[in-house]
Order: sequence, then structure tokens, then C-alpha cells
Amino acid sequence: MSSLSAILGVLVNIVGPRPGKGTPLQPLTRTREEIKACLDECLDPGEMIRWHTEKREWVQVEGNCDELAKLCDEVAAKVFPATLKVAQLKQYAAGGASLPEDIDCDRQLLNGALRNLISALEKFRVVAQTPVLRVKRNMDMVLEYLRMAFEIAVVLGPVAYPPNHLEETFGYWTEHLDMTGLREFRFDEGDDYHTIDDRTLCGVLGPLEATPQNYLPSNPTPPVVYLNPGIYGAPILRNALHFDVELDVEDLGQEYQVSRISIPPVTQSS
Repeated sequence: MSSLSAILGVLVNIVGPRPGKGTPLQPLTRTREEIKACLDECLDPGEMIRWHTEKREWVQVEGNCDELAKLCDEVAAKVFPATLKVAQLKQYAAGGASLPEDIDCDRQLLNGALRNLISALEKFRVVAQTPVLRVKRNMDMVLEYLRMAFEIAVVLGPVAYPPNHLEETFGYWTEHLDMTGLREFRFDEGDDYHTIDDRTLCGVLGPLEATPQNYLPSNPTPPVVYLNPGIYGAPILRNALHFDVELDVEDLGQEYQVSRISIPPVTQSS
């Protein structure tokens, strides 16, 4: 995760849209013991306040930068309620407390914490627009706050999924954090990337009669049914164009549940 948009995109997909009125959320699939084990690595609210107070004193005395002070305060104000929700979820998972009255299930509490983190990370958009924040001394403190929010996100993300589902993905995040210290992090904005006007890509493919026959499947093409439970797009199947086979789960790995994939034989051109 080397950019702000990449982190936010993953977290937004984990949380998903807010459910409609009267539509209940599904509880977390992990056991309470598993949830507690994951959350033990998170900052508790008291630790977070002490951490922010220490950093804020340096900003006030040594930093002498109003923009940096404002960013630190705004990020901390969003991360703190996330740590409160994590503490409530941890107590619930430990069996020491029930859920708050306005919370229907443990996933709602987790999603609330993730939304707080998303709001905190959104505050870093200002870095790209404020040159004074990119001065090395100020950037060092910006990265301290980014790392704090980033580490909480790495802990909370996998909790939303069954065990062994996204640990590898978030493990890459942790490795990236440890190896680079986020020094290569890109504080991009949502409109930094050009979007083509015609998203249907009309006209990209040539006419059917201009396509060599050996590149066309026999007709009718059997339907392909698959399920990707991950946070990214559809799985890319291996190049089986010249085979007439049926693939099962073992062919694609346990991550994908494939009901049936049939590759039709290719008609060779004369």
C-alpha cells in the first residue's frame, strides 16, 4: 500500500455501504477468542491520548507550523473514537461487557471504528496541497501520525473476515511498513488519475470478421460460474485456450470457489 487512495480503497470495500433501514448486519464470523487475540495489538484510548499529547508538545514547541498542528489534531480527533470502539469490542469479546444499546452486533462496532479510521486517513489529503507539510521536519511528524492510523487499520482489517482469509494481504502491508517506514508513501488525491470518457471501451476490439478463427471459442460458449470472496476483482484463470478440460477448486487454489468451468475446444483455422 504505497498510496493514500490504495489504503482508503481497501478499507472502504471492507466496510461496504451502510445497510438500509431495517437491514441487519451479519455478525463477525470469528470467535470471541480470535477477535480478542487480534485486537490485543491495538492502541487503547489512554495510550493513544498519551501518544498524541507527547507528539503535540513537540509540534507546539519545535515544529512552529500551524498547518502541522491542525493536521495532527484533526487526525487524532478521528482516531480516538476508533480506539474507543476497539476497546468496547475487545471487552465484549473477552466476555466482560455487553454491546452498547445502540449497537446491534459486533460487526457494526468494527465498521464504526473503520469508518473513523477512513475519516482520519482522509485528513492526509491536505499534504499534497500544502508544501510546508512536505518539509522534511514536518513530514517526519506527518508520517508518525500516518503510521499510527495505518497500524490500527492493519489490525482491524482482517477481523472483518474469517480466519486465514486476508492475513497474507495485511501481512504485506506490515512488511511494507517495516521496510520503508512509509517513506515512499504517495499522498495522492482522488482526482489525480485520469479517467477515460468512454468507460465501456467501445471500439477497442476490432470487428469479429477480422479476428483469426483460432482465437475464437466454439459456439455456444459454456457459462463460467465463480465466486471471489476477496476484496479485489475476479480471479484471472490460467491460459487453457487449447485444452478441453474441467477445472475444480484444486486447479485454482482454495481461495476461489468454482462451481464449474468448462473450456471449449478451439477450432483451428485451415
